[in-house]
Amino acid sequence: MSEFNKHMQGAKEGKLESMFHLGNMYLNGRGINQNYDEAFRWFKKSAEGGLVESIFNLGTMYENGRGVTISLPEAFRLYKIAANKGLVHAEYNVGKMYYDGIGVEQNYSQGFIWTKKAAEKKYAKGMFNLGLFYEHGHGVEKSEVQALIWYERSAEADNLGAQFNVGTMYGLGRGTALNYDKAIYWLEKAAHRGHESAKKNLGIFKERRAAASSSNNNSLSKRSRPELTNCLGCKASVIGVNESHCPYCRAGI
Repeated sequence: MSEFNKHMQGAKEGKLESMFHLGNMYLNGRGINQNYDEAFRWFKKSAEGGLVESIFNLGTMYENGRGVTISLPEAFRLYKIAANKGLVHAEYNVGKMYYDGIGVEQNYSQGFIWTKKAAEKKYAKGMFNLGLFYEHGHGVEKSEVQALIWYERSAEADNLGAQFNVGTMYGLGRGTALNYDKAIYWLEKAAHRGHESAKKNLGIFKERRAAASSSNNNSLSKRSRPELTNCLGCKASVIGVNESHCPYCRAGI
């Protein structure tokens, strides 16, 4: 029995998971011709039975106008139901919609609350967006330190935008001490993935690191040069400020 027929049989028996899988197969054209109307129908049947993943997917159908007329308020309503059931993708979407004021009145405080829920579950995009809240002081006290913490966690989870932000913040000394090595490390990751601004910043910070290294070397070189001290007795120029006696007249310096 094919996967499609197996789930169709399960759906006829009232199995919510089978209805959900049918919806995904119709949505993505997997094992059957793509059909948004059928995808919407099966997600709706499963969502009405309370399956949280179908409630979320039904929200995406309303958000994108697939199999139904676009309705951002309805998408938000469905995401909120799924978010209240603890689905991390829904928590992220609710936070983002509050932040952008899409499908609901803009509310940074609520946006922060829901985004934080997703971030604390280590959802990469949630961690990145939480960094934005902290960086700009939206719905929470502004803190570049906290912004960097969450950006870096998101960067470690392979979020491209976060890798760029972390590299730039290290390179500018924002939320942390200036660190060109870490800046270059993160910007190289983003640049290798095609991030154009990362490529630009990478070049800038490499030049700054080289200049800083050259400056430090010059400073060390100057400090390492022996200094001359005039003998108080014979007036000879003596190498070394710590010399206690002139080697010429043995007088005190």
